[in-house]
Amino acid sequence: MLTALQQKKQTHLFKLIDIDNNGLMEADDWVAIGQRLTTERGIQKGQQEYDRIQQAVQGIWKDLSPFIGAKQADKATPEEWSKFIEEKVISVDDATYAGYVNKVVKGIFTILDVNRNGAIDAWEYILFMKCMGVKDGPAHDAFTVLDNNGNGVLDEEELIKGVEEFFKSDDWHSKGNSLFGPLPEFYHF
Repeated sequence: MLTALQQKKQTHLFKLIDIDNNGLMEADDWVAIGQRLTTERGIQKGQQEYDRIQQAVQGIWKDLSPFIGAKQADKATPEEWSKFIEEKVISVDDATYAGYVNKVVKGIFTILDVNRNGAIDAWEYILFMKCMGVKDGPAHDAFTVLDNNGNGVLDEEELIKGVEEFFKSDDWHSKGNSLFGPLPEFYHF
């Protein structure tokens, strides 16, 4: 069972991904995230980079959806999302976690690394968070917290560590808690 903090984090993430605020996570939400990202980057439909980003973002949902165990194959409720996170992310052995979650994180890393320099700078991170509905200030604060070595960029290992802390940690002081911006005091569905 998810702890209160883990549930709070998953509720927060679910609400960020639920772009249309209909109480469901679905393919259209991931399409919207991709569209926001390409718009923010000034990338037009028909450009190769547009297609690459859309395929990558939508690929995240395609990779996740079969494992969520949703009653409707193309949609997930908050409860189904939480159960998925508990059973397929938090409660698995380290090898399974690394093989699955780290693969998804590496895919996200390539989406965020706009200039392809092998690191995510503050602008790249904030831009992505903005596309998920996180305001610039809190996104910048999250970036600063996640930048463990203080060099002004997130490398792949820092992102992987932040994601692991976000999903697995039950420590209110864990840096990874800020991965998707500040956690609201409470959420009600």
